Amino acid sequence: MKPRTIASMSAATLVLTYVQMRLWLASDWSEAAWTWINARLSDGANPGLASDIELIAALAGSFVVSLAVVWGVRGLFGGRRIG
Repeated sequence: MKPRTIASMSAATLVLTYVQMRLWLASDWSEAAWTWINARLSDGANPGLASDIELIAALAGSFVVSLAVVWGVRGLFGGRRIG
């Protein structure tokens, strides 16, 4: 792959991850996930840890989805062809 292609795919992945994280953290599902995690950690005694766990899990999930989208779009628009 050319360096320019790698740079554009990396940038697209990071932008998509950023947008997904912003949407997730602004959603009611985020609050529900945090409440669920916090209730299971020391009966809510450590809300900072619950926030960290939710943030890391959401970031990892968003990054994986972003990679799949970027690679999928690349494949649809004539990325590397076999044969």
